[in-house]
Amino acid sequence: LLPDGSTRTTFVAQIPAGTLDSTTHAISAVFIPSGEAPYAATTFGLDSEDGNLTIAPATLTNELEISAPVTRDYNRNAEVAQATLKGVLGEDLPVTISYRDDGGTPISSPFDAGVYTVIVNYDGSNNNYNPKSWEFPGHIQILAIPLTVTPNDKQRPYGVDNPELDGQITG
Repeated sequence: LLPDGSTRTTFVAQIPAGTLDSTTHAISAVFIPSGEAPYAATTFGLDSEDGNLTIAPATLTNELEISAPVTRDYNRNAEVAQATLKGVLGEDLPVTISYRDDGGTPISSPFDAGVYTVIVNYDGSNNNYNPKSWEFPGHIQILAIPLTVTPNDKQRPYGVDNPELDGQITG
């Protein structure tokens, strides 16, 4: 407010150009009188001081997309989840993916039969977003291959050693 209670002025903040990262940036304010009497530019002894513009990290919400859950039979291949994360400006953000078996033990990638939790982490490395982690329990299920063992029928006379046993394994 001016001395007479009016607001016939403008304050203009000078902010560095470009997209600003989450941190503190120096800014300056410039007082521009409206030019109307009695507040022409020469009316005031103008003094400007610098200030700060602090940009806080954003909180990520639902920008994560993860590959569909997988249930499959064991096939000697590791299963790998894929995930993408977008920031509020649509930019791609780096994520890491890790896994835990159904006993809670961290593993490098699901390989053996079992149920696995997929963990997606964003570490906040670019300072514009708070770190966040998502867990998807049971996202990968690798089923054991069913095996059937069928012994071949054998016979032996009483008092003679047992014959060697054999059979077929299918599955």
